[in-house]
Amino acid sequence: IEPPQPRPPIEARPEKLSVTEIEKWMRDPYTIYAKHILRLKPLKPLYEIPTFADFGNIVHVVFDEFLRQFPLYNQTIDKSFYINFLTECGKKHIDNMGYFPEISVFWESRIIQIYNWFVDKELSTQDPIKDRKTEVLGEISFLVGNTNFTLTAVADRIDIMKNGNLLIIDYKTGTIPSSKEVEAGFSPQLPLEAVIASTGGFSNIPQSKSIQLEYWRVRGGNNPGEVVRPSENIGKLQQDALEGVKHLVEVYQDKETPYPSRPNPSYAPQYSDYEHLARVKEWSTFTKRSR
Repeated sequence: IEPPQPRPPIEARPEKLSVTEIEKWMRDPYTIYAKHILRLKPLKPLYEIPTFADFGNIVHVVFDEFLRQFPLYNQTIDKSFYINFLTECGKKHIDNMGYFPEISVFWESRIIQIYNWFVDKELSTQDPIKDRKTEVLGEISFLVGNTNFTLTAVADRIDIMKNGNLLIIDYKTGTIPSSKEVEAGFSPQLPLEAVIASTGGFSNIPQSKSIQLEYWRVRGGNNPGEVVRPSENIGKLQQDALEGVKHLVEVYQDKETPYPSRPNPSYAPQYSDYEHLARVKEWSTFTKRSR
């Protein structure tokens, strides 16, 4: 049993992808084939138990609601006011999941730890911030060969400094990409968002050449949150990420280029909605035995 090697016609291949899908394109091209060319969508199970992905979605939504309500902080307001607002938002979204008391009680305790860390982090910020934008839409287009390719993004958050600098923040409740993965191009989401920001491609965000990138890892527990910067050389990350996308577009303009499943096992995604369609367990087991 061999891994799938679909080769769809050029006119069926996508000319528009998001920055998160670029990572999938690199790590598991078959996912792009199944989703954007076959246009297959996974069905939810009839009885769906909330997962940690749902926990992450709740954190994102609560942060979004909070920053829309309080884009700038009032230092005269007591911290407990902000904590109460976050707690009520979180409880509302957890309750909307349905009746899962064994999950909701555990999540509520962890998420309160995140809220405390989040507010402490915000109130201790010394940078002169002009505005905070959340869930910001952006896109750029560029020509590669005969293809006018469009790259889209939804940035979790962009802070606009008074001096015109930008800080792009990506919230993570799971694993943060290592600096090695980011610099090697296998986790290009933030660098590509920086590319879009540097060209003025985000809605209501001024164009800026001075950009900083941060992951905010928030999980609760003994270490409820931390800030990680993937690199200080943002200019090189942007250049490498954009060149990587253009190379992908160019390679996949060739009708003989397939959309393989997990071509590099070391950098394969931890989960894919289309893994069973690619029959990964069948051919990966055969490949291991043949070695």
